[in-house]
Amino acid sequence: MYRRLLLLAGAIALVAAACSSTTRVLATVDGQDVTYDDLNALLTGEQTTVLNSETMRQDLATFIIQSIIIREAEALAGRSIPDEEVAEFVANPPFEYEATIRNIESDPRFSDLAVARQARLLISRQIVAESQIEGDETFVADIWNNNRTVLYVGCVRQIRTETEAEARAAYERIVGGEDFIAVAEEVSLDTQLGGNFLPDDNGQCPRPLSGFLSEFSDAAMNAEVGVVTEPVGTDAGFHLILVETRFGPESFEAWAADPLSFVTPGQIGDVFVPWYNDRLREAEITVDEAIGTWSPVGIGITPPEN
Repeated sequence: MYRRLLLLAGAIALVAAACSSTTRVLATVDGQDVTYDDLNALLTGEQTTVLNSETMRQDLATFIIQSIIIREAEALAGRSIPDEEVAEFVANPPFEYEATIRNIESDPRFSDLAVARQARLLISRQIVAESQIEGDETFVADIWNNNRTVLYVGCVRQIRTETEAEARAAYERIVGGEDFIAVAEEVSLDTQLGGNFLPDDNGQCPRPLSGFLSEFSDAAMNAEVGVVTEPVGTDAGFHLILVETRFGPESFEAWAADPLSFVTPGQIGDVFVPWYNDRLREAEITVDEAIGTWSPVGIGITPPEN
């Protein structure tokens, strides 16, 4: 439960804040007050709610966590994150963060300030990840030697059969000049896909190559682009794999020189979460008693006892 809560907080999905027109202090973080107005500025219209509510506790906890992450990341970098950098991130977010930015940007509840705050938070994650990765001599080598497929995405087609003999027969037809998709539609067990690209959870391509069975992932990572593989055996049967596009580091040297260009948000989370856990434990946080009590163990706000 503890790690699950931390990962959810690490992803930081902005929650609609409970608001008021007053400047009542809701919490104090290392001597800095957090008021109703701070939360209200993230919204396009005022909302009100009782102090003793789960909505208020969740919204306030999210705001506190975000504030600490941004502040500590800027201290780590020795600079403030300028508005120009934030605006560029919003206009041209990295691929892995585009959906997050666009979802908040298109939500009528959230103000431009909320969008900018989310961008600043994601930039902060990258600052922290870069610092942590640079300080970990084993990170780059461990990923390359033990989990390399996580560095690659691609558009992949397959033909899946029950037996190796069936896969071999299909392979011979394709290398003999027959069309991959036509053969797939005739013999593949995946009748709905046929020879179409294997989509990710959102129906998109390219998709992470690490999301397949390990033998399939390794074959897709090592296959020559545009050339069908020989049969690859997995627990799901035998596969002919056709990688049409693949993106990732061409060598260990390319990976080691710029790991942040290839690591996924999940891998960033692996180095980010321990850092931010420590920062939150170190912070001095008090919350209005009518709302609840800050819990450094659960990283959140617990309800009042009465």
